[in-house]
Amino acid sequence: MDESEQIIVQLAETYKKPDEFINIVEKLFEVSPNEKGNLFLQVGNVLYKFSYFSLALNSWSRALRYFIKNNDKIGESSCYTNLGNTYLSLGDYGKAIEYHEKSLEIDKDIGDRAGESSCYANLGNTYGSLGDYGKAIEYHEKSLEIFTDIGDRAGESSCYTTLGNAYASLGDYGKAIEYHEKSLEIKKDIGDIDSERVVSYNLGQIYDESDKPELAYEYYNHSIELSERMGGRLVEEKHKIGYYASASEAYQGMIPLCLKLDSKEGEAFEYTERSKSRAFLDLIANTEIKPSVELTSELKSLLDDEEMYLSKLREIQMRHLSQTKVSMELGEVEGIFRKLDKIYDEIEEHDLEYVFTRKGKPLYMDKVQNLLSSQRKDGNAVLIEYFITRDKTFIFVVSSKDKELHVKTVPISWEKLNRYVEVYWREVVDYHEFQDIGDTWLGLSDYLIEPISEYLCEGDLIYFVPYGLLHYLPIHALELNGEPVIKKHPVAYSPSASLLKFCQNKGSGRLQSCASFGVVFEEEAKDVAELFNTNPYNGYSATKDKVLENCTDKDIIHFSCHGGFDDKDPLSSGVELYEGVLTAREIFDMRWNTELVTLSACQTGLNQRSPGDDLIGLTRAFIYAGAPSVIVSLWSVDAHSTQELMHEFYTLLKNGTDKATALQEAQKKIMEKEGYSHPYYWAPFVLVGDWE
Repeated sequence: MDESEQIIVQLAETYKKPDEFINIVEKLFEVSPNEKGNLFLQVGNVLYKFSYFSLALNSWSRALRYFIKNNDKIGESSCYTNLGNTYLSLGDYGKAIEYHEKSLEIDKDIGDRAGESSCYANLGNTYGSLGDYGKAIEYHEKSLEIFTDIGDRAGESSCYTTLGNAYASLGDYGKAIEYHEKSLEIKKDIGDIDSERVVSYNLGQIYDESDKPELAYEYYNHSIELSERMGGRLVEEKHKIGYYASASEAYQGMIPLCLKLDSKEGEAFEYTERSKSRAFLDLIANTEIKPSVELTSELKSLLDDEEMYLSKLREIQMRHLSQTKVSMELGEVEGIFRKLDKIYDEIEEHDLEYVFTRKGKPLYMDKVQNLLSSQRKDGNAVLIEYFITRDKTFIFVVSSKDKELHVKTVPISWEKLNRYVEVYWREVVDYHEFQDIGDTWLGLSDYLIEPISEYLCEGDLIYFVPYGLLHYLPIHALELNGEPVIKKHPVAYSPSASLLKFCQNKGSGRLQSCASFGVVFEEEAKDVAELFNTNPYNGYSATKDKVLENCTDKDIIHFSCHGGFDDKDPLSSGVELYEGVLTAREIFDMRWNTELVTLSACQTGLNQRSPGDDLIGLTRAFIYAGAPSVIVSLWSVDAHSTQELMHEFYTLLKNGTDKATALQEAQKKIMEKEGYSHPYYWAPFVLVGDWE
């Protein structure tokens, strides 16, 4: 979001009434009467981009009046097009058609053939949304005729795509495939990789629906490979997240398809991993990673060269995250990636594992099995990974004991899960307000835990890898054989199995020194500090400066402060210190050699989800900053039960207990206390990252 966009969005948030908004825009952006049409046209474009539809409509209507007054036919047509597209987004198809026909009439009059063709395409899209595919095809064919005639290959290809979609909606798969293949051929010729990705997905879906799984697999796979290639080359975080979100549908098709094909269960798991937290894997791959072999002079020289280019990428990334203006030469980022590719080719000869990790590649089955086998010398580790589709949920189970992949398909759809989460919110998160209104939400145990109970033995370490809405649930509080999972199992969470490898490559490796910060909950901060024979930073001393001065080399960082999640700007989520909020955006710019960060605060574990299953918020910020493990809360916590839980947790930790077991034992102790048996008191805290 550039500066002018920020201003317009802030005004939209402040001035909800259209007339007030228009008046303040006119005062703030002083332009001549002849330029007001273009001003309100551009303002409307920004408002539409950020979904302020009513204000966008008003801005374009204002622009339209100026364009008509100045006899600016091109501007007038643009307004009609924008108004039509907005009414289409709002589901008012009659108005959408009315405005697109007005735009078409003008474009014909002024001889704008490209504009005329776009109008036919917009009308085709509108009739398609109405379900009138015959009319949609008629308009798209008119659009195609003009684009072909004027030599606009990109427009021609888009027409083939929309015609393919229309025929697919009619069930005429032969025609649909014919048009999509024509579109794909042009996309490849003109080098439009992103559109090639979309058309490949469309073909995969058609072949899937027409029961041709081998061809569906081929096109889904091609679509996914293109999305990962392009996403990996993006630098700005919001672009990565948005891009992977737009590409997520191919995984929704591929994973169920693999489970229908013979001997492809392992691939289904690998695609599940590839679908999760891709932007974060790409981002964290640029942080410090330790070589897996002995450091030779030749390898050190290569790593030094690599660091020089990575530092340039990090600088660009951080400036984007801090929302400052970034100036780059044309092709600069692509040039950096090309140089890094050459360096990695040479590093591979010395340390193949390092390059695999550095490139942010998701772990495949054999590497996940090896990772789990290395977790516990005296016990079993089990990874439980979820993937949710529109009509069912898949659970993947990998155990260090048998090294087999087990897959369960359970009949809980996205919609049904959402209903359970709404009930959970009332029964658990808002328990303090409503008290005993039931435990219906525990019915999720029948879908998410019981189906895989045969693969769990008492004492097994469990790594939960959630998906979608499950990121907001305390899965460890669901029941196994009538008791909370945490009763019998130490538990850790991760956004993806692949992220565990990064987490276990980071940290100080010690749990001895501690920096404890307290605002409001100062007694808890003092209690934690005393356990580690240090003084807390309480009240006015709990500032951002103190965090910067004292946290870079502490093994444990503890925050007993209010925290909050900003759903409009997740990177503004943060921990409330004495003089202000320490935000996720600021934490991304820090470098810590710590082993554990504990956020004993409200809603610090809430992160915004994108459809690509990337999480944006505090958790990933602290992991990026260098913490291999983060303890966060899923809801506003009770102060008394939290202080007792944290005292028990750190006492165990100090005596040599691993993080996951220490949190397990602390939660068990709290749930057994009188008045604290409800999950509201003991279940909000989750350990994300390295368990040990």
